[in-house]
Amino acid sequence: MKITLLFTSIFLLLTGLLKAQQDTIYNSSFEKWDTLVKYSNPKHWYSLNALTQVGFSPTTEQTIDSHSGNYAVKLETKSGPQKDLSGLLTTGEILDNNFHVDMNKAKYAFKTRPESISFYYKSMPANSDSSSMIMVLTKWDSIGMKSDTIAKAGVRIGTTINTYTLMAINFTYYSSAIPDSALIVFSSSYNGFLPIVGSVFYIDDVKLSYVKTGFNEIVEQRNELFFPNPTREFIYIHTENTISIKMYDELGKYILGRELTKENDSINVSEFKQGIYFLQITDERKQTYFQHILIK
Repeated sequence: MKITLLFTSIFLLLTGLLKAQQDTIYNSSFEKWDTLVKYSNPKHWYSLNALTQVGFSPTTEQTIDSHSGNYAVKLETKSGPQKDLSGLLTTGEILDNNFHVDMNKAKYAFKTRPESISFYYKSMPANSDSSSMIMVLTKWDSIGMKSDTIAKAGVRIGTTINTYTLMAINFTYYSSAIPDSALIVFSSSYNGFLPIVGSVFYIDDVKLSYVKTGFNEIVEQRNELFFPNPTREFIYIHTENTISIKMYDELGKYILGRELTKENDSINVSEFKQGIYFLQITDERKQTYFQHILIK
């Protein structure tokens, strides 16, 4: 009992510390907007809308069709005077003074190692098109005079999704180094060189998760015990002995607790909201470890 309480305390304390130390995606719910003469951008985000100065239509727009709050972002691929143009949203200004794309300008200071990025979206790709998201963590190599990729998280969505749906993508790390910058790009057309007019991509409530990094510093995770992940109705837990399960939401709020004794048991999560949850598992030897799950 004392061991379980100890790990619960560590879990809650660690969650609080990580929230205080983690890097931020500014204006991640897109509630604040900067309005210029011919277009608007979400505050702290950038687009190709500056091209309205040379005859293009804005392809990144504010919409009241949101997952939460008052606003979300609508990206739409549109035809232009010289070429078709994707709806693009980035974390930094990507156009230079001559309206040329420079992705290095889109980076911002970032010095932590998140486990995953999530967001809510709707996607209506035209014909064979796909919408996409990528986040890249980088670090400047002062000896080689180049920017090294530390990690990536990305997804390509080629199916029509008409209602807001949660997407969560784990980072793949290529280095143990701490990054110094990050770049996020959302696009209504996966191939920006050959975009297909009419593709639409809605985005809202972008978040980073750091919990797995912290747990790995304390205890081992056992991913093979839990399936499927992500899930919508049931979590199945394979165990040969009695285990105790406690479930928390991403804010550390206790949701439920159970003892599982069958070799294959399950937890019904169909009434829970979409999001990332955490299971605290205590086995017959009183060892405690954690597992994160995604409920879609």
